[in-house]
Amino acid sequence: HGHGFVIRDRDLFDSQILPRYFDGAKFTSFTRRLKRWNFDRISRGPDMGAYYNKCFVRERPDLVGSMMYGVDAGEMDESEIREELPDHRQQLQQLKLQQQRLSKECENSHRAPTVSWHQQKQ
Repeated sequence: HGHGFVIRDRDLFDSQILPRYFDGAKFTSFTRRLKRWNFDRISRGPDMGAYYNKCFVRERPDLVGSMMYGVDAGEMDESEIREELPDHRQQLQQLKLQQQRLSKECENSHRAPTVSWHQQKQ
C-alpha cells in the first residue's frame, strides 16, 4: 500500500540523503523526527525495520497535510493548534518537497535505492 519505507543502506543514507535533505542531521536526529511525525518502526515480522505512517503514502503527497507533529491533536486545545499551524504548514510543505525529491532520486538511480517504499499490510 506504499505507507512505509525502509532504509536499505545506512552508510549511503548518512552520507548522501541526510546532508542533502535534512540539514546534515545525524541518523538519531532523523529517527527522532520520524517519531515526532508519528511514524512507527516495525519491530518484528517480514516488515521489520520499516517506518510506517498512514498519511505518508507513495505518490500521494496530498496526504502529508493530514500528519500531526509531536502530540495527538486530541491533547491540544484550539488556541494551541492555531498557534502552531503556520509552523506545521511550512514543515509539511518541506516534507512534501523532500518526499517528491527522494522519489525522483530513487526512480533515477541506477543502483538499489537508499530509501525504498515498502508495502505494508493493514
